[in-house]
Amino acid sequence: MSKEKVVQKVKDVVIIEPKQLPDVEEVPLLAHDRETGYKAVVNKSNMDTICVVPNDNQIVQHNHVLKEVNKLDNYIIQKTTLLKNGTKMLIELVEREPKKIELLPNDFLECGARVYNDYTKNRGLSVQGCGTRLICSNGVTSLVKTEKMEIFAYGTADFSKELEAQISKCIAVWSDVSDIMEHANNTKVSIKDVVGELPKLPKKYMDTVMDELEDQDTLYNIWNQYTRIITHEIAPKVRTSKHLALQKRANKILKLVEVQHE
Repeated sequence: MSKEKVVQKVKDVVIIEPKQLPDVEEVPLLAHDRETGYKAVVNKSNMDTICVVPNDNQIVQHNHVLKEVNKLDNYIIQKTTLLKNGTKMLIELVEREPKKIELLPNDFLECGARVYNDYTKNRGLSVQGCGTRLICSNGVTSLVKTEKMEIFAYGTADFSKELEAQISKCIAVWSDVSDIMEHANNTKVSIKDVVGELPKLPKKYMDTVMDELEDQDTLYNIWNQYTRIITHEIAPKVRTSKHLALQKRANKILKLVEVQHE
């Protein structure tokens, strides 16, 4: 009788209060009393190892980042999530008076931002624009790459100011996306001609997307069907990091606009 390997899934943890975030300390790792060049990031409350990183990785504690984001009067935190066994934290936020960008007539995007903190990366704090389309509640990731912060002000009074400046910059980028969406809505393609260039989803979801498309369809509608399936069908069943990666993948469809207009 064969033994089945049991794989324990690590669940995302939604943080309701900042005090739920563990304090961590960095513990040098030794082998035969010699330095290994690595250190463990350890949860001080139970001494569990969260991750192992090179000694020169400069980490910023999750609880410190959340504390600084909470100082920003112009923003509201919608959700804070610990990912990948606590190695990564995601803070999702919007402005108190959210900007609304009209992608197409009567199709508005409410702008927001995501703040990431990752213990496995040196100075692993970054910010990315995001949004929710109000007409269909589809989640959308900015077309612009995540902006890594150098965090020279870590531990000083200027830290929250640097965060606010970066968040504001990422949200402002959305104002340039309307032209891209207009081109995508005016660009019809043959599904047969572009299917090899479309980003892949798991087969049953890919089939659902294709069933919703016409033989000749606009790049905007193709992108819309992807974001709908990812937001409403896939996201509730997978970990946060997975569905956010799929959102980013969906944006590759909009890059076909440039190809079609060359």
